[in-house]
Order: sequence, then C-alpha cells, then structure tokens
Amino acid sequence: GDEPLLLSAFAPVVVAREADGGYAVQAGNMGERADGEALLQRIQGLAGMDKAQLKAAYKEQLRKPRDEGAVTGAGLGLIDVARKASQPLAATLSDLGGERVFLSVRAVI
Repeated sequence: GDEPLLLSAFAPVVVAREADGGYAVQAGNMGERADGEALLQRIQGLAGMDKAQLKAAYKEQLRKPRDEGAVTGAGLGLIDVARKASQPLAATLSDLGGERVFLSVRAVI
C-alpha cells in the first residue's frame, strides 16, 4: 500500500528570507486524502491557538503515550514549530486525483 502522508525529513523543504528578517519555511508531501485532511485540520487547529494555548497543547502531548500506529505523525514536532513561528501556520491541500493529495505547510520563523 501507499505510505501515509507525513511531514518528515524526506519532505521537500524551501526556505526564503522574509522582508521582516524572519525565514519562511515551506514543506510538503503527497499522501492519501484522509491522511491529508486529518493533518490539515490539525494544522488549522494549531494556527488558531495563541502562545499560551500552544504551550498547553505541547505539555498535553508530552503526557500522551506515543502511538506507534499514528497515521499523521503530527505530534510534538508540529506543535513545536507552531510555538516557534512568528505567524500562525498556514497549510493548503491540493487534489492530485483519486485519493491522492499534496499537503503544503508554511511557517515563518
């Protein structure tokens, strides 16, 4: 079967300098539609949190047992990026036909 959609070390990454001196980091990967939609919802949820809520989410995630069978892999790393970002995370999901999608995530650090 196809691998689940993960933003991992193998995802293409683009880094560009922003006008305000920060760096925009964009990563993306292909995967199954259900996995992409779940990860998109997770990113959108994090984008709506303030710094205190992100800190609380990080601590909560630390207390959870690690789920080896997790489909999206969107755990501590994604929350940590959201905490360090100077702007809310942004994500888009592009239809590749059938059940395949491309998820792109952008963070400004």
